[in-house]
Amino acid sequence: MLIDYLILKVYSHMKEERTLYGVFHLLKGKQSIQTVQDAHLYNLTAFYGIYKDLTIKEYNLILQNLIKKQFIEITNDSDKYIITHKGREFLTENKYSKLKFYGMQYNNVAPAFYKRLLLFIQVWTNSNQKSVKYVPIVENIYVEDFIKRLYKERRTKVKEDIINLYSELSTILKTIPDKYALIYVERLTGYKYFGLSIDQLSQKYKLSRHTVELIITYVNHQIIFAINENELKYKLLRLLVRDIINNNHLTISASKTYQLFKQNKSLQDIANIRNLKLNTIYDHIIEIALYDINFKINKFVTNEEANEIINYVETFKTFKLKEIKENISEHITYFQIRLVLATLNL
Repeated sequence: MLIDYLILKVYSHMKEERTLYGVFHLLKGKQSIQTVQDAHLYNLTAFYGIYKDLTIKEYNLILQNLIKKQFIEITNDSDKYIITHKGREFLTENKYSKLKFYGMQYNNVAPAFYKRLLLFIQVWTNSNQKSVKYVPIVENIYVEDFIKRLYKERRTKVKEDIINLYSELSTILKTIPDKYALIYVERLTGYKYFGLSIDQLSQKYKLSRHTVELIITYVNHQIIFAINENELKYKLLRLLVRDIINNNHLTISASKTYQLFKQNKSLQDIANIRNLKLNTIYDHIIEIALYDINFKINKFVTNEEANEIINYVETFKTFKLKEIKENISEHITYFQIRLVLATLNL
C-alpha cells in the first residue's frame, strides 16, 4: 500500500529519531513548529500535510499491519520502533518511489483547488446543457460562493471554458501514469454522470482507500505544479487557484510577531504586547528563520555557539534536541539549538 511506503519512507528519513507519531503529525500537516521544523530538518517537506484526513485510529491500524508484515518491530524501549531489513527492502523495491508530492507548498492549496474543480465541472457541464436540476457534488459554503462568483463572471463563456478545461487537464494528465489519471477522471461528476466514490474506486482498482485518496492528492499536486510553471498555458485552471496560491508560508501569528520584531521590539516586549507566552514567540522566530533566508540569527546566537551546535550535529549525524543539549556548552538553550537547526542548509 502507498500509505505503508510513505510511513516507512518518512520514518527512515527521520533516522528513527522521532516516534512513529511524529510521522503521523507530519503527514497530517500539524501546524506545530516542531513538526514543521522536522519536515525541514529531515528533508521531508514534500510529504508535509499530504494526508490531512488520516485519523489516529486508522493510523494505529496501519501500524499494527506494518508489524504483522514484519516491516517494523518494537525495541526494548516501550514505544520505540525500528524499520526491519524486510521493511527496508520494501522501501527500496517500492513502485511508489517515483511519485512526487509538493506537501509544504500545496498542502493547503490542493484540497481547496480540488473541491473547486469538482464543482466547476459539474456546474459548467450542466449549464452547457441548460440543466438546473442537480445536487451540488461539493457542500462547502466557501467553495460554493467562489464558484457562484466565477460563474457570474464567465456565464457567457461556458462552452469555451469546457473545451479549454478539457484541453488543459488532458495535457497535464498525459504526464501522469495512466492508472492514476483514470482514477482521477473517474472521480469527476458532470452532466447526468456521477463520479465514483473513493470506496467504489478502491473496489474497482483493488486498492486501499488510503491509496486512492493519496493518488488523488498526488495528481492534484501535479496539476497545481504545472499551473505554477506555466500560467499562460493553463489559463483556465489558473482561475481556480489564483487567490489561494501564497508563497509566504508564515502563519498569520508569526507574521504579526515578525512585524513587531522589525520595529526593534525585544522578544519579551512582543510577548507582552501580544499577550502570548515567550515560548510562543520563540516558536515564531524559529518559523521565521525557516522561511526567510535573509533572517539573521546572530542577535540570538553567537558564531561560536552556532558553530558548536553545527559541529555536534555534523559529527554525530543527529537532530535529537536532548542529545545535542546534553553534549554542548551548558549555557546554550534549546531555543538557540532549534534556531541554528532552522537555518542549516541540508
